[in-house]
Amino acid sequence: MRGTAVLLTFASLLSQAAAGPVQDVQSCLAAMSAWNTTYGPLSGTPDDGKFSECTANPQNKYCMLSVQIPVKQLSFRVLQSLCLPDSCNVEAISGLCDGSIDCDNLPPEYESLQQACSAAQSLICKPLNEPQPINVQCAGNNEPSQTAYAKTLGGALSCAVPMTSASPFYQNLTAASSTGPNDLGDWDKCSTQSGARYCTCSYNIAPMVSVKTGQCVPEKCNDSQFGKSVEFVCDPYTDCLGSASFLNPTSCFLTKALACSGSQALKKFRDFLP
Repeated sequence: MRGTAVLLTFASLLSQAAAGPVQDVQSCLAAMSAWNTTYGPLSGTPDDGKFSECTANPQNKYCMLSVQIPVKQLSFRVLQSLCLPDSCNVEAISGLCDGSIDCDNLPPEYESLQQACSAAQSLICKPLNEPQPINVQCAGNNEPSQTAYAKTLGGALSCAVPMTSASPFYQNLTAASSTGPNDLGDWDKCSTQSGARYCTCSYNIAPMVSVKTGQCVPEKCNDSQFGKSVEFVCDPYTDCLGSASFLNPTSCFLTKALACSGSQALKKFRDFLP
């Protein structure tokens, strides 16, 4: 509990310090309130429509908050999304663990935060080459990093097939997709589904060793967007189980195992090869 209290205290102070004027902090709160009013509380499931609506305004950014949730001996990451004004600098909170915040050399006006900063880092942050417990990435129009992430996230949302959806459309797409390596899915089922397209993916996982899968995706998912969706899945902050509300975990795990260079899943998969 002490760790949580320190983190929340520091995050609160940091978000205010990073946002600058008080009115910018208020703009963050106003945006969160408006989001809940429009979509309902705890409605942060990433969604293509919300993403497009948010980023259509050049003063907005669509942010993905990745939080590591421990469950007994396991842990997984839950992804939540929120549309915020560009002046709301919530990304600073993720800097607590990614190395961009040096607690020993804070600007003079923030020296009073040094102790809380160091305590929070020691309690929750892992080595810099490992995924951190908290991460924020934003897609927007005003910074190169945001515009690049907008393409990656946009591709992922356009091609997303949420496994937990009650929609018959997405259920049919899931049923027509691969369930394992060299399973090409069901082309007939996919091709007769209105609004869907069938894709085959080939992965060279070792010299002279190729694995294929078949994916049934929404028709709006073009080749370029499918490539960006692979980039999104290969992001270390994308958790296949924690993202089941908008991704198919089976396809996600397959992509991580077969397409993400250096992934533990790929190494384990190769161990089973004859």
